[in-house]
Amino acid sequence: MTEPPQYPSAPDPNLPPSAATPPPTPPYGGYGTPPGTPPPPPPAPPAYGAPQYGPPAYDVMAAVSYGWRGFKANAGTFLLLGILAIVIPGIVSFVGSAFNAGGSALADGTSSSMRIGFGATGGLLGFVFSIAAQVLSLFFTAASIRAAFDVTEGRRVDLGAAFTRWNKGQVILLAVLVSIGTMVGFILCVLPGIVFLFFTWFGMYFVVGNAQSAVEAIGSSFRFTADNLGNLLLLFLMAILIGLLGALACLVGLLVAIPLLTIAAAYTFRFLQGQMPVPVA
Repeated sequence: MTEPPQYPSAPDPNLPPSAATPPPTPPYGGYGTPPGTPPPPPPAPPAYGAPQYGPPAYDVMAAVSYGWRGFKANAGTFLLLGILAIVIPGIVSFVGSAFNAGGSALADGTSSSMRIGFGATGGLLGFVFSIAAQVLSLFFTAASIRAAFDVTEGRRVDLGAAFTRWNKGQVILLAVLVSIGTMVGFILCVLPGIVFLFFTWFGMYFVVGNAQSAVEAIGSSFRFTADNLGNLLLLFLMAILIGLLGALACLVGLLVAIPLLTIAAAYTFRFLQGQMPVPVA
């Protein structure tokens, strides 16, 4: 006769849940390993200096220290670049002022028609040389940023190479757009102009370092600043302090302060985008 199928009996309601359903017995005597097997070794400790909790956090003092080391390692090139950035645009601006003054001087004591001609010619030449001086200053600024990026990339800083690998037209266009935006902001109520200037601070870094167009660079600078507002505010305040100290040192200190801050900003730009700058001894 066929025996009826056996079904599991219902658990006793008087027993606790843990007693009603005993856990399965692990193999090998309940320890999960065969008898006589030694326990697994503990995990190896992390290598010395390796991050244990993800990438390191940004430190504004580390950025300034990096800027100082980068300047010291390339002091000759950065000092020469700073001196040329003052002298060459200064000479061009002086020539423009001379044309303005010369046109006015030649206009004195002449007929009205000649006075207008000399004045207009001198004024036009003065304006052209003034614009040229501003463009030259802009190019020296971009070259300084390119040299700072070379430091973060472990390259040798070279004066001639600093004026290459960036688009001159986009640099000029960026300066024009930032100037217009800042001027409109100051007209509105001063504060919007300061905010616009701050949020476009890294526009030149996106043009020179990431080869972006002027319009793209402004948008990227806004997003980059908004995403890292606290860190960049600290860097901005540190830049004001170091700039004031450089100005107090008979303005000569600015030849050190400006490249130091430019390298620190390039370090910050790379670091906050997850691109660790090459260490500088």
